[in-house]
Amino acid sequence: ETAETGFVRLVQGDGGGRRGATYEATLTVPANDHVHGVLDFPFGQTTYRVAEDAGSFHINITRRGGLLGPVSVAYTTIEISAQGNNTDYVTIAGNLTFADGVAWNTLTVPILNDAEPEPDESFLLILSDPTGGAVLGLGSQLQNEQNEVNQAVAYAQEQNVRAANLTAVAVEYSALLDNTTQALTRAVHDLQNASQVLAAAHTAAAAASQAVVLARAQEAADSAALQSTQGVVAATEHTVAAANQSHMAATATREQAEAVLASPAQRTVNFRNEPGNITFASQLPAPDSVETYFAGLVITAQYRTSASATTPRSLAVRAGEGFGVVGASCGGTCISGFHEVIFSFAATVEGLVLENSFVDQQDQDGAFDVEAFDHENVSMGTVTARRSTPSDNYIAISSLFPRRIRSFTLIPQLASVRVGALSFEELPGITYEQAEQNIAASVQSENLAANALSQAQQNRTLWQTVQAGQDAALANSVAARQAAETVNTTAFATLAGAQQQFDAADLHFSSLEAQVYSLAATTDSLNRDAFDAA
Repeated sequence: ETAETGFVRLVQGDGGGRRGATYEATLTVPANDHVHGVLDFPFGQTTYRVAEDAGSFHINITRRGGLLGPVSVAYTTIEISAQGNNTDYVTIAGNLTFADGVAWNTLTVPILNDAEPEPDESFLLILSDPTGGAVLGLGSQLQNEQNEVNQAVAYAQEQNVRAANLTAVAVEYSALLDNTTQALTRAVHDLQNASQVLAAAHTAAAAASQAVVLARAQEAADSAALQSTQGVVAATEHTVAAANQSHMAATATREQAEAVLASPAQRTVNFRNEPGNITFASQLPAPDSVETYFAGLVITAQYRTSASATTPRSLAVRAGEGFGVVGASCGGTCISGFHEVIFSFAATVEGLVLENSFVDQQDQDGAFDVEAFDHENVSMGTVTARRSTPSDNYIAISSLFPRRIRSFTLIPQLASVRVGALSFEELPGITYEQAEQNIAASVQSENLAANALSQAQQNRTLWQTVQAGQDAALANSVAARQAAETVNTTAFATLAGAQQQFDAADLHFSSLEAQVYSLAATTDSLNRDAFDAA
């Protein structure tokens, strides 16, 4: 509460019930219980922890007790082990104001994060100089100042002892450094002597070494040339092998093509087997035919009305004997007069033989004309065919013409002919002309492959001769290199001994030099530490 006042009045009586003089006094009760408030850290706590990566430290300043009127308090941060000025935290200072009736307010200290590993660090946050009637609580700074002073004194004493110890050790190391430096001076002299001996050995070995270098260079050049030639020879071997394979493949292809041409299928169309009901067929094979007409054989008939004009005729089969032309002199079962029969194949055939099954006692040789056409349908002329003997019914048509026959026309003249059978040779799946073209192409490929093989073999022989000469040159360069190395061995044995002596001196020098550097660094470090500790 605030200060409160009252008064006391005394009235004097005269004993008879009458008032006498009056006396008054003012009584004041001063303010109590900190009516304007006690400013402090929450609950009087004096130590707080915050992580370095928290970003900021927030703390509420409390106003307990009374909240009467506006008050303020000064605040500031003080370094202990944590450094301000934007190093570990941002230094803050100022006045924190509390309005009438306000019970707390917040202070914020920015905390700075870095990548350097560090132990715990601390700083002080101090409240001071309250105004407006407020007072400070017992925890108005985060660390006790007296404890900090005591710790600083103890730390200074420890550092003084440490400085004395470091100084004593530095004196010892300084003496050891002087002795090692003197030993290093002697080692330098020994190393210089060993270096001179080594230089002389190098000079002595230089000539022999140069001779070996030249000999090896020559050997390397000869070896490289030989390896290159060996590569060429190997390539020619591959070329010969490939050419030989190509030649064998071409030969096989040619032989296969020749085998196809040399393996025709023997075909026979036996017209005696055709049924006798084929009496007016426009062509053979007819719908009722039972025989297989190989090579695409088609048979038609015609009647020649003039030298340049013909008219179609029907064919008739006499069962068991063959076929003829309807209207012929023998009742339609033979071919006679101006009747003609045309035999057409899908491709040329060979070994064509026609059986004339008609026996004419008046004309036993059965002569008739044949006009044949080649694979381009070019006429090869008209030839007269006849039996070789009265009993031989088989007429070799192909033997009468210079080329294979694709079609021919039977012209009976005065004789009568009945066709009993027709036999021939064909190439299944290919024509004779295609087979011959294949042979010609394969022969040409075989010849080209043979020429390529011969050229490859000649080229291989040429490079094998070059390789033989390079083999001899390499053998000579190897012998020269071996002789130079033998001379060089003695010189380098001497050089090796000098090198060992130099290496020993250099190792001793390096060891002492390292010791001097180490001792000097340690002595300097001890002196600096002693200075810092003091």
